[in-house]
Amino acid sequence: YHKNQRVPFKGMAKRALKIEATPTKKNSKLVFLTLSDFNFSNGTLNQIMMKTKRISDKMEKLLNTQMTREAHQAQVYLSYASWAEVNGFAGVATFLYGHMSEEREHMFKILKYINDRGGSAKIEAIDAAPANPKDMADCLNKILKHEIDNSKEIDKIVNLAHEEKDWATFNFAQWFVKEQIEEETWINGVIDKYNLASTEVKGNTNLYEMDRDLAHASQEGKLPREEKL
Repeated sequence: YHKNQRVPFKGMAKRALKIEATPTKKNSKLVFLTLSDFNFSNGTLNQIMMKTKRISDKMEKLLNTQMTREAHQAQVYLSYASWAEVNGFAGVATFLYGHMSEEREHMFKILKYINDRGGSAKIEAIDAAPANPKDMADCLNKILKHEIDNSKEIDKIVNLAHEEKDWATFNFAQWFVKEQIEEETWINGVIDKYNLASTEVKGNTNLYEMDRDLAHASQEGKLPREEKL
């Protein structure tokens, strides 16, 4: 390559980039070149390596907020699981520990999406988990409220994506919409089981069986569209 020749760099972006490069070696027959072989000026190297941002600043901020919220949700499940374990509900604790892991996976999915779309995920402080529930009914009802509130926040992402015609994020958010339907269906089902079990308090047999069953229960609820006759 000769001085002042335009050199195409392919594979660094979706389209080939052309930059002004001056070889630092005089051998014009070099075959293998690295970035160190060139003198870059005016931030050219940063321009090459920089990703094209494909989400708006407003969407980036909203996704970062949701990522932090998912991390907080995991803390809530961790706290309630520990409470259940201390109070003798080993099966419920196992169930909630499993759900804690799911919430952390949700957080990671959002983090990766932000970064992959050219944004920057912000790892921020997480609020402390709320106070321990008074009893199992209080625990389950608080979890339901957390899930309903989270569904509303997911809807904000969907609405903004639709307004901005950001169809990639709109499609990404649909997974979370489906997940929240499952979450609400799941916790409502657990509450129904608890209500049935708690009506017969003699010997706490029903509560014991419910706790035992939850230790091996699915973490997912069944969607209406998946029902079959």
